[in-house]
Amino acid sequence: MKSAMLGILFLLPVLALLLAVPVLIGVYVYRDASRRGMNAALWTLASAVVPMFAGFILYLLIRGGHPDLRCPRCGSFVGEAYTVCPSCGARLKCVCPACGRPVEADWAVCPYCAAALPAEQPEVTPPERPRDRALWKILAAAVAVPGLLAVAAVLMFSLSGPGGGGASSMTSMTIQEYKDASGLEGEIDSLIAGAEQFDKAYALRYVEEDSARPEYSFVQYVVYVPAMEEGAGLSFDRSGGLFRDVLTVEVQPGPGGGNRLILLGSSGRGVPELRVEYGWNRLDCQVTDVDVDLRVE
Repeated sequence: MKSAMLGILFLLPVLALLLAVPVLIGVYVYRDASRRGMNAALWTLASAVVPMFAGFILYLLIRGGHPDLRCPRCGSFVGEAYTVCPSCGARLKCVCPACGRPVEADWAVCPYCAAALPAEQPEVTPPERPRDRALWKILAAAVAVPGLLAVAAVLMFSLSGPGGGGASSMTSMTIQEYKDASGLEGEIDSLIAGAEQFDKAYALRYVEEDSARPEYSFVQYVVYVPAMEEGAGLSFDRSGGLFRDVLTVEVQPGPGGGNRLILLGSSGRGVPELRVEYGWNRLDCQVTDVDVDLRVE
């Protein structure tokens, strides 16, 4: 069924994203933890394996104590306690000339040794904290997964359908054959006369409710497609819609000429919506309800 194939094609990338998110988290945590001097292997395993992103959330909370800083001159990773960059020698913090511990530029006295600090400190270039763009991409993907799964669930529900199954059948007859078999010459003449557009479909619909089960009904469609040729290929499918089932007729162009009617009968819960496709293009379908039985023996 074409509708089922569309559902599967939609679901495949969702499942691929669902499987890719733990991998992306693992790669991100390993690189980030390595730069911060944390146990990269352990945190990678915890973040990628622990369900519901609990390990990843815990990592994001704990990693704040292990800063991810870069030297503004050469871009090398530096520790928070570094006063100079070990790669290029850039001065990252002011230091006390007496004890060598890091101090702030506006301090007058060293809080560690109580020595007076010079009024003017040597020029320093504080370490920079790089933007974490990868984290936002991973979080966006993680947030998108539940939403996509919900959409996929709704789509699959619509494909499986709320109608609760039933039986459907289809046949095709020439216009004259149907008139002779049904005796509904006036109704069919009106249907044909009302077919003013060649690229549309026209249908009569008869609904008979089940007295024992009011939610169930039998529906008969008589469909007229002005563009349908004598040798046209026909197929049909009753599939679930979100609010009602859908009875789809697919007409493939064929050789020859002549006018035929398509007879569709379907029983089940609710009244299915009629869709007509001609050469994979959906046609507008004008449906007229009638109170006469359209079935033929």
